[in-house]
Amino acid sequence: MRCAALAATLVLALSACTGHENGPPSPAAADRAAAAADAAAAFVAFAQGEESQVRWAGVVRYYVHGALVAEFVPSFADDPDTWDGCHAGDTTYEGRDCPVSPLSTIGQDEAPGAGPVVEEAAPQTVGCTADLPRADVDATPLAWIRPDPDLRDCFSDYAVTLYLDDDERVSAVDLVLSGP
Repeated sequence: MRCAALAATLVLALSACTGHENGPPSPAAADRAAAAADAAAAFVAFAQGEESQVRWAGVVRYYVHGALVAEFVPSFADDPDTWDGCHAGDTTYEGRDCPVSPLSTIGQDEAPGAGPVVEEAAPQTVGCTADLPRADVDATPLAWIRPDPDLRDCFSDYAVTLYLDDDERVSAVDLVLSGP
């Protein structure tokens, strides 16, 4: 039920943010926005401990700050432990002990009534200094999961970018955390 309500909210938020001054978005653009909203809602619900309803591509890639950390098949993507990782040899990432995970980042406790939001445009920065690199993925980034705007600061901000393939399945996830 929570997932369905979040999906409906995300569809409305993404469709309201399209900003088409010369009329409504094309049906294809509206379909992609709805697919992105559905994917983001499913990923957020999964991160918050619900059973995965994410539509995974045949191979799923996990990036941290634009660099590949792992790739796995959908059955492994459905296992929350799969998402724990860091770059080879790293013991910390942006002041946090490795491994880091987009699931634990999204699922962390937030203020009552506040939860992650989905944005359809890439943020210029995450936190005070982190740039948002583009992962080398043959897919389109369509959704950025971020903390509630009122809860973002130099250390707690993050962006989880979802990349969707041509069949609107999640093919890659990139985690960017802000640093101290």
